[in-house]
Amino acid sequence: MTLMSALAGCARPTSSPIGDRAAVVDQLDRLSQRIGGTPRQRTAGEVLQYHAYQDPIRDCMAKANFTYEPPRFTDPYRGRSVIHMGIGTGQWLAPLGEERIGVTDTAEIVGPQEDAGPSANYRSLSQAEKDKFETALTGCIPRDTPEVNFPPAYYPLTEKFNQMLTAASKNEPVKAAGKQYPDCMAKGNFKVDKHDDLIALIQARIGSAQPPKPNHAADAKWSSAVALEREAARLDTVCRKPAYDAALEAVAPAASEFERTEAAELTLVAQQWDDMEKRAAAYPEFPR
Repeated sequence: MTLMSALAGCARPTSSPIGDRAAVVDQLDRLSQRIGGTPRQRTAGEVLQYHAYQDPIRDCMAKANFTYEPPRFTDPYRGRSVIHMGIGTGQWLAPLGEERIGVTDTAEIVGPQEDAGPSANYRSLSQAEKDKFETALTGCIPRDTPEVNFPPAYYPLTEKFNQMLTAASKNEPVKAAGKQYPDCMAKGNFKVDKHDDLIALIQARIGSAQPPKPNHAADAKWSSAVALEREAARLDTVCRKPAYDAALEAVAPAASEFERTEAAELTLVAQQWDDMEKRAAAYPEFPR
């Protein structure tokens, strides 16, 4: 008997009155993205945050007669077409059946961490000028940069959305269905109590492994990291399914009620995200 077939015995199917689980998943994804933004909207927020921090430094350094070249903008959402359940998944409602769980696949989208080093302008300075530059830069670093990467309506809606999902996770049938998860995962050598623990465990086991550069083959450490995460995702799909199905059943009525009672705020947050996109479009870092 294979490990996966043995683990399948851990996960007993749950009966549910939900007519279409996929429709509930789509509804949660839709709500999550309306509140938390699409990948393009998230990029807009990151561009605005980048300039909210870097532009005051550039202007301050200019007053000190120095040319400040900020680090290159990196888009953490580059290459994504969707952010599934981008905010709050409760304990059990993270996407199920994915090939990976958001660790190595996300790292590959972002790319390997690279230190660009000092700017060309800085390298051209004499040591005395570099010392003056560093002194000026220390005084120009903002002490309190406002957070502008999410719209104002995002925060209260996120809190309410997360409360709804947390309540579903505490539903008695959901808790009962989830009790087998730790033992089921432990049989695959993943000692975790919930999905968040699994992500943290995979991140810890991957350690310093780095994804390959574009058009380069992965090294052995990264290939092992990807294989580890794929195995974890396969086991998680089997072990979490009973609690996942029960949580979908528990949250379905609340999700429909949320969409109805928060309609005005959902419209407002969508308008605010659209406005952020328009403002970000004024900067060259925002993709055209």
